[in-house]
Amino acid sequence: MKNIHLNQLYSCDKKFYKKKINCKHWSYDSTSCVSFCSLKNINPSTRDCLECSDISYIENIETKETIINPPKSTFIKKSSEYTKAEASQFTQGKVSEEIFNKRKEHCMSCERRKNPHPEGESIGWCTSCGCGITPRAALSQKLYIPTISCPLNKFGPEKGEGFNAKDAIDSVKGIATSVKSLFEKDK
Repeated sequence: MKNIHLNQLYSCDKKFYKKKINCKHWSYDSTSCVSFCSLKNINPSTRDCLECSDISYIENIETKETIINPPKSTFIKKSSEYTKAEASQFTQGKVSEEIFNKRKEHCMSCERRKNPHPEGESIGWCTSCGCGITPRAALSQKLYIPTISCPLNKFGPEKGEGFNAKDAIDSVKGIATSVKSLFEKDK
């Protein structure tokens, strides 16, 4: 029998920790401290996941090992990947509206897109990319970044429209805000 939990923990404001669910349809919004099932469109409990006939395991886990302290390299890896993506917007500028709209079209029809805050975000967030639900990770922001790729291979990197000061400043602010947020989560 496969384990319903991954060997990873998530926290809500570092007040409590829970194990992540071993299903590709499950995700967690650290902003609102809510888990989400994209398949059933619910906030699932562990029991819901155990009883689900449509569960799609991410890993074949036979043991119930728990990681109490997640590795610190997560911060370094995520901040490095994010900084590289933002640097492409800094140096190349944003992609054209045409490319943005093609990317948006893919995302809007994707089952892995969710939007827990429709009043504040027009497109939503990707639950496959691993970025979380932060303002800078919103698809309305990310789809303009030249080097991003869809984790489901629906689109890949494109060239930006060229350097401009406004996009460069936007990228620097995005890097500072997001790396700070990652650092605070990884403490």
